[in-house]
Amino acid sequence: SDFAPSSFAGEVVAPADAQVLCLSLGDKAVNYFIRSCSIYDRHITVFPMLLPVGRAEYSISAKSGAERINAIAASGQSAAITVPEEYSSGRIEIDNADALPEDNVFFYSRPDREKTPLPVLRGGGGMLDRDGTYYIRKIVEQSSLFSAEVLSEPFVFGEKLTSARAAVISNPASVSSSLAAQLRGWVAKGGLLIMFPGGDTIVDDMNRDISDLLPGRMYPVKEQSLAGGAVLEIPWAGDEFSGEHYAKLSVSKFFPLRAREDALELIKSGGETLAAAVRFGDGAVILFALPADMSFSNLPVVAGFPPFFLKSLEYFVYERKEFRRNYSVGDRVSLPAGASLSFEGREIEIRPGPDAALLSAPLEEP
Repeated sequence: SDFAPSSFAGEVVAPADAQVLCLSLGDKAVNYFIRSCSIYDRHITVFPMLLPVGRAEYSISAKSGAERINAIAASGQSAAITVPEEYSSGRIEIDNADALPEDNVFFYSRPDREKTPLPVLRGGGGMLDRDGTYYIRKIVEQSSLFSAEVLSEPFVFGEKLTSARAAVISNPASVSSSLAAQLRGWVAKGGLLIMFPGGDTIVDDMNRDISDLLPGRMYPVKEQSLAGGAVLEIPWAGDEFSGEHYAKLSVSKFFPLRAREDALELIKSGGETLAAAVRFGDGAVILFALPADMSFSNLPVVAGFPPFFLKSLEYFVYERKEFRRNYSVGDRVSLPAGASLSFEGREIEIRPGPDAALLSAPLEEP
């Protein structure tokens, strides 16, 4: 049901014994399906799809067992449905009748583990309830995986880096040589650094002191209005959100950013790069051309920004380094040597596959 001409790039290799079931839905048939979901402590953001492609109203329900937890009506490319955190697992369903109801369901499971600390260095002064760290903290509070700790002292921030896997710097005037050296070593070992310039940022100092870390050269603030029309290239987000989620973005000024050749321009509007990323050793650096507050733009409250920020944290901290926690029926799972599988105390046989990868024998009675 979900096949479309642009769904796959290149060839799709299928096992020799694979079977493909083709369902004729009719020329005028309408089919909804859930593309993906982003799971947070108190809500789940649903990304539905309609074929043939178009805009239509739909109804979404959250269920756990036979209980219907919540239901909402929506019409956009994404919708957030409140699911209290005590429901650690369940399913999200599109209630609309369509040609193939089997793909209207998404099963979710919230991870049960301690939150990963996220040190946030707050540069400059100003009101705590108006600066960028306020918005960052509010966004991170939605996550079941991270907890933000706002710090004002670079020395304390540097100490926190030793045990952190991701960190944020907001509105730095500059970066000292000692902190710059520490950041280089930490990012090179796999850390994710997200940087937001601000009104106190001295771009000449940033370009001089950490140019090798930055995904591009920064220039002094430029006053120019940019509105909507965002173009996104965020590989780790897949198609979870698009330029439509930035349709209400309004920018009054920004730091022009000329991306390096090896950098990825994540968000662009009006031909200007608003966010870029670059690899550094085993880690990465994401640099925004806007502050994390409302002084230059409404970025912190644009629909696409919170999920982009959290998805970036989740990808670089967890998904690159760990097995996925959620699988679909039929997914292939690669296991390292020496791994074992068990189900309700019963060990599952693991045997080498034809390409020497480890595969588990199927359970006849799961």
